[in-house]
Amino acid sequence: MIKVKQFTSSANIEFISIVDSLLKDIDKVGYKKAFTNNVKKEIRSLVKDTNKVEVIENAGEIDEVIFSRRFELGKHLFEALKNCKYSKIIKEERLWNWLSAFYMSQLITEKGGLKKSRFVFRYEFHHAKLNLVRTPWILYRLLEENSEFALCSPVHQHSNMCEQFISRTELTRNPAIGKLCMDLYYDKENGKLRPNSDNHRRTKDKKLLPGTLYPRLYKTIGVLNKTYDIWTIDNENLKNLVGKEFEIWNKNQVNQDTKISKKNPTWTRNERIIVLKYYFDSKDPVELSKDKNKCQEISTILKALNKISETSFESDNFRSIEGVRRKILNFCSIDPEVEESGLEHIAKGDAEIFSEFLKKGEDKVKEINTMFEIITRPIKK
Repeated sequence: MIKVKQFTSSANIEFISIVDSLLKDIDKVGYKKAFTNNVKKEIRSLVKDTNKVEVIENAGEIDEVIFSRRFELGKHLFEALKNCKYSKIIKEERLWNWLSAFYMSQLITEKGGLKKSRFVFRYEFHHAKLNLVRTPWILYRLLEENSEFALCSPVHQHSNMCEQFISRTELTRNPAIGKLCMDLYYDKENGKLRPNSDNHRRTKDKKLLPGTLYPRLYKTIGVLNKTYDIWTIDNENLKNLVGKEFEIWNKNQVNQDTKISKKNPTWTRNERIIVLKYYFDSKDPVELSKDKNKCQEISTILKALNKISETSFESDNFRSIEGVRRKILNFCSIDPEVEESGLEHIAKGDAEIFSEFLKKGEDKVKEINTMFEIITRPIKK
């Protein structure tokens, strides 16, 4: 854990210069060759240099945890800054740039939008809302748990839903609207947005898709505001007022539930530990993901454990070679030592367990061999 700081004025200029150079290099030689470990170390050194940072009154601590989604990042920052005076931090670019630098390895990815406005904060409406660090903080501060629908994308991704929502202050500032959007647009069971809920494009016949946040809900709320006090209406009545077109996803709920039941179950902690054992043993995790024999070996262990489990899952595709390969690449996406990109979407459980081992260092990693032996003991008898 480390106390939240802000850059000095000169260090802030230095950070902006580093970002400018990095983005230019990425454009010239590509992400992998430009965003090297040396660049990451330069940024980390700037963040921790006591001569280049300043204390913030009443600031809490943040962790070097790896976040699977923007929602978790926003919540973490809210807890760290909740005792700070709002007027002191809301426009303070030296703070937000320090935080960007602190989490830079998670913010800049090969598949993320590599725009300067994502990483360098400037207090100007169209620019500020794009910031990858400040935006989740401000949405969580306004709506808390009901901000999840707008922040369910990876940390490096400023989603279309987030863009549409945060651009309209009459929506973001009303807790009743946040609750409504969670009910309308967020699939809690699968942790993602409902299909087309953020699709504002017109169809081939020039029609708008029903139920979308923008422009349909935005315009509907505007009309209702002329007659009702939206802030005081309970959620069920507000849902009735916005109209039945915003219930379109419920029509297919039975079919969706049937499809969900056929999917492989969420990976367990023990299953992840088995993959991590091979991951930490390998000299090159990316090459491990390409090694079909090793992936087959891991898959065989996972299938054997599933057969003796009280909650065994029947599927020919359960923890297949491809599933193992993707899990390894998930860990590659999280690992700051791996310069080659992995997969874009990271499961929350993957980020949590990888951070657990990474934070506790080599001793914790060594424990994984003992864990592996205990977990696999039943299938060796």
